[in-house]
Amino acid sequence: MEEVLLLKCGELVLKGLNRGKFEERLLKIIRGRLRPVGEYNVHSSQSTIYVEPQNGASVDEALEVCKKIFGIVAIARAVVCEKDIEDIVAKGIPYLKPALDNVRTFKVETRRADKRFALTSPQISQRLGAAMASYVITTISSGYDSSNNNLSTASASKVAFTDVAAAMS
Repeated sequence: MEEVLLLKCGELVLKGLNRGKFEERLLKIIRGRLRPVGEYNVHSSQSTIYVEPQNGASVDEALEVCKKIFGIVAIARAVVCEKDIEDIVAKGIPYLKPALDNVRTFKVETRRADKRFALTSPQISQRLGAAMASYVITTISSGYDSSNNNLSTASASKVAFTDVAAAMS
């Protein structure tokens, strides 16, 4: 699976006609800071900066570097998917498996960057959530109460598959 980082900027998105200059400067800073730890393709689209590892570069190292860059207010790890719900589900569950192994309840939130995608954000969340629930029920049977077909709420965690559409190729 190809993993990428999605970076969200702070006040940079509020800039007016000179926003492009600020954005280009931030991209240059990110590229410069990442250069010592590996080769990365860094580009921007729709107010999101994408950091794509190249030639075996580490996503973990890039994450640590990007955490320290002024102007970046949020970082999300994501897996690249085709614009197809079946591919999202097929890649989403293995990608989120470590987070799902110790939960009994979870929530899926989806935000589509591409509004032309065939499904709405709630529909994507429902489809991915149903597949994830099926995985949790079959692999963590101790938290499953078959008498009422609900997952136990003894422990709650939130699993977010953030910016699914933005990370799609």
